[in-house]
Amino acid sequence: MEMRQVLNAGLKQLMAENENIVLLEADLGKANVTWDIRESYPSGVFEAGIAEQHMVSMAAGMASY
Repeated sequence: MEMRQVLNAGLKQLMAENENIVLLEADLGKANVTWDIRESYPSGVFEAGIAEQHMVSMAAGMASY
């Protein structure tokens, strides 16, 4: 099984078990093949675009909430 498939399967399982787990992406949904996660958990996926530095701030803010 390809690494991306393992990542997606594991992340989907974790997101099903815990609603506090989210996916933050930096405009790599197509490359990481995470479109199925977007369809399954639309409110659990956050897109930061090509602003990886901003995505770290987003993660810090979410973790502190």
